[in-house]
Amino acid sequence: MAGEEPRYASYLLRVWQAEENGELVWRASLESTANRGRLNFASLEALTAFLVSHLEEQQARPRG
Repeated sequence: MAGEEPRYASYLLRVWQAEENGELVWRASLESTANRGRLNFASLEALTAFLVSHLEEQQARPRG
């Protein structure tokens, strides 16, 4: 609608490989640019699941 600011989320994404049981696995973290809070993820699948859930939640929230 006119005059409403678009919704967005801004994060600093970090990804790295770590060894687990002799295998390399991807790890990730997201740091919010708004409040510097950090979320850590044990896999890229966990990161993706968080982003999908978070964005769907934002989309469903009524605009005020």
